[in-house]
Amino acid sequence: MGTSSPKILIAEDSFVNQKILLRILKQIGCTADVVSNGLQAIEAVASKNYDIVFMDMYMPEMDGLEASRKIVNSRFPSNRPRIIALTADSLSGDKEKCIEAGMDDYTTKPVRTEEILSMLNRWAPVPVMSVETVISQMNTIRKQHFLQGAPVFRICMN
Repeated sequence: MGTSSPKILIAEDSFVNQKILLRILKQIGCTADVVSNGLQAIEAVASKNYDIVFMDMYMPEMDGLEASRKIVNSRFPSNRPRIIALTADSLSGDKEKCIEAGMDDYTTKPVRTEEILSMLNRWAPVPVMSVETVISQMNTIRKQHFLQGAPVFRICMN
């Protein structure tokens, strides 16, 4: 990992999805701020220079598409966060809607560790851990728990 991790914002209205993303980011050595609608995302981006925004497409108050348009239109291209769409739907045309709204990339929920790593390594200004490093660390933790007699939980990474 580089000397600092990327500044990340999660804009997601589902508490469960927020926690899943935060856990994945923690596993790879990153932290994030969390908001639960598009209006809050715009306010957060206006008050802090984020590198990455994981933006749910469908949220209350203002959806992720409209929030992305406003963020993109309010910043110089070189000075705006990379916006990655999160959606439960992989409907035909969704990716195109995201790109038209100014989002940089797109992934479906449920999110997977290797997909989040891929997005961060593609868009973040500083490198993050590789999938192999994360798997190795998780295996070490599992072995330690097993040797201590603690229950072992299987972490699926499809």
